[in-house]
Amino acid sequence: MNNRETFIILHRRLKMGGIETGSVEMMKNALSHNKRTIWVGNVDKVYDKNFGDVIDNPNLEFCPYNYSQLDLYKLPELKVSSDEIITIVCFDIFKMFLAFKIRKQLKENTVKVLYITPHFTGDTIFCEESFSGFFKKVVKHFCGKIYLDVYNAGSLNFFSKTHAEVLESTYGITLPNYERYLVPNLSDRVPFNYEKRRKVFNKEEFTIISAGRFEFPHKGFLLGLVRVFAELVHEYPHIKLLIIGDGPDKSILIELINSLDENVKNRICLRSPVTPAELSEIMRDCNLNVSVAGCATMGARCGVLTLPARHYNYDCEVYGFIPDSLGKTTSEEPGSPVKKFIVETLQMAEDEYVEKCYRSYAAYNSDVCDVNYPFNQKQDTEWTPSMGVFIFVRFIYFIQRLQYFLKNMFK
Repeated sequence: MNNRETFIILHRRLKMGGIETGSVEMMKNALSHNKRTIWVGNVDKVYDKNFGDVIDNPNLEFCPYNYSQLDLYKLPELKVSSDEIITIVCFDIFKMFLAFKIRKQLKENTVKVLYITPHFTGDTIFCEESFSGFFKKVVKHFCGKIYLDVYNAGSLNFFSKTHAEVLESTYGITLPNYERYLVPNLSDRVPFNYEKRRKVFNKEEFTIISAGRFEFPHKGFLLGLVRVFAELVHEYPHIKLLIIGDGPDKSILIELINSLDENVKNRICLRSPVTPAELSEIMRDCNLNVSVAGCATMGARCGVLTLPARHYNYDCEVYGFIPDSLGKTTSEEPGSPVKKFIVETLQMAEDEYVEKCYRSYAAYNSDVCDVNYPFNQKQDTEWTPSMGVFIFVRFIYFIQRLQYFLKNMFK
């Protein structure tokens, strides 16, 4: 009898965001290849309606789990048979240890554990950020060793090069050939359409698009973009700013937009999140994409002239058009003011604009779509952390949860 492949995502909620989009794409690919697919989500089962085609698929199994509990190693109630080869994907260090506990429990199964680091800050990735003084140094030392061990076992992947580089610089470790462990493109793209780009160029309106999660200061560039747009509208009244997204700081964005002159507000369109496929289509109808991370890459891969913006900055600094800024989609380094690049685009001749769009698109020609990710990832499925490390991580988790509860209690 052939072994059955089973895919499990450990993630609390599937609201719109880069991690969530990647999770849903992986689940979608797994379902299309008839693999058993399980989302271990929080008991309230929160997900964005744009993911409904995957989450509501009758073949997707939902396993409710209380992600707020104090016991890190209370296992989800997974019902699996001994012939299943299981691949578990997660996005923080604590879910990774929960996955390793599942591996220890399911001794009869082959269990792959894949921790994909999604960011370059945050105490669920860099646990020492919750502490200070001598204890912070101790936690940092242990975390560095954990990351190195997990990497050597083949269980560590990255959404971008930056995520690997920050781990190396933070912990003073070396992750050799980490490029092999970057998450590939999970869906195919359409060929570059010269006629489409010329049609967009010749539209009466010049549309700048920015898409992503409204979370500041992480994506504070968006507030800077709005302010720069407000300056440019007076000189270029045909420009339009299309913002697509949602997030915890949406009210801050709306407050800024509402503070602007009426003629500026009328040129700004704020839309709720859409599916990745719909966002790609919307982007193709826009002249310029100013975004970060996955939304910057998405625009360029669609053939839209794209400016990656700086993270954790409110002034909207950018790094130039892709491909000149390739590799900067998750950067915190100082950039240049976005205004001059927008003006440059507005003043381009048609042929120059189309050629620059093609260069953005062609920058990703070498990227191969891999719908078999993460099932084709090789790793040491016999390896698990030592009992001492399990205990140490449980202690760190407990302290972080306690800090969280006390903080909310005394707000």
